[in-house]
Amino acid sequence: MAWKVSLFYFALVAVCVLCVQAQQQEIDCVDYIETADSMFKEPTVVYTKFENSKIWNMTLVERRSFYMCDPPEEKFGIGLDEKEWWVFHGCGGLFEIWECAPPGEKLVLKPNPEVTMTQDEADKKAKTQIATDGSNSQKKLTGF
Repeated sequence: MAWKVSLFYFALVAVCVLCVQAQQQEIDCVDYIETADSMFKEPTVVYTKFENSKIWNMTLVERRSFYMCDPPEEKFGIGLDEKEWWVFHGCGGLFEIWECAPPGEKLVLKPNPEVTMTQDEADKKAKTQIATDGSNSQKKLTGF
């Protein structure tokens, strides 16, 4: 009988140790302020900034639209897959967004597809274009 009690306590301690370790596992999260405005017939959808994150929370910080953002569940919210958030029915303003990586992982920033060249490459291209087409020369304004 005594060995059954000690086995029970051993199992209980093991479960408690696993629970404490799971609670101590850090979760990488970031919060930021983002602005969004919407139209009445189409929602504005904004996607996460990180590849491996899910949106944990969203809060309206400041309404900047003429139209009210109430009730919140109809005017703004988090998508079903937690990879995007939306505003709708004329609601707009500043929103605080919390994104978190899965437990034990670090957030991985999405690459920006709009950036196709470095600053040095852009400078060189602009200088070459100015030298070849003379677009830097002053033009006389008419119509005033």
